Amino acid sequence: MNIPDSDLKKLQKLLNMANRGADSDSEEIQREAQAAMKRAHALLSKHGLSAAQVEATMDDGEAKIKINPEDLSEESVGSFASGDRWTKSIIDAVATAFGCRSWYWNRSRECFVYGLPGDVAVARALIDPMKKSMTRGVRAFLKELRRHYPGLDFKASGIEARSYKDGFVAGLTETAHELARRARQDKSPTTTANALVVMTGALVEAREDALDQFKEDKGITPERRGTVQRCLASYAAGHARGSSQILDRNGVTG
Repeated sequence: MNIPDSDLKKLQKLLNMANRGADSDSEEIQREAQAAMKRAHALLSKHGLSAAQVEATMDDGEAKIKINPEDLSEESVGSFASGDRWTKSIIDAVATAFGCRSWYWNRSRECFVYGLPGDVAVARALIDPMKKSMTRGVRAFLKELRRHYPGLDFKASGIEARSYKDGFVAGLTETAHELARRARQDKSPTTTANALVVMTGALVEAREDALDQFKEDKGITPERRGTVQRCLASYAAGHARGSSQILDRNGVTG
């Protein structure tokens, strides 16, 4: 879960206030601590978490987080046509960027994304924009090719277009995995209070464990991947556009 620094600092402050209440005999301080805890829960809910979803314990003074797999959600995000190896890759990349995973039915080619409810909602909202960005990029690239090579017919189904799409999804996937890597290595300070912990890196590890358990419980099998064909110039152009896509939950609604 990628919580903005501003919200993370706010959570840290609220949880520090709640911690003080747990150690105090003052009724006034305890009331303030309870109010701080309520505000912390509300802020967590904003990012798709709740007190029921996050359990915290202390092990040798180190905070441990566990996310209940039963609190994860799964949503259909559409299907892809036969021969379309790019839509599934885009769904994979967007799901990865926001701490989710994806799978699909072999026969119907219907795709699903699963993860924390807030993450799933953000991923679902960004899949279509990424697909449209790839389509616009292909059109612009083919137009440029026709301008440079008049008389040649560059089709939307041709090798140049397919290679551009290969490059796009490769660049998008690299960007997504880099975001996931940064989240796993995030060493933001851990603050605990009454079985509630906020630390991005630790939360990512807990989320991965929950996703693994969810996958096992649901019997989700590994997805199949298509082979990649490359036309170097087209691939490079698509890769550049895919790598430049902004995968950010800010501004995503619904």
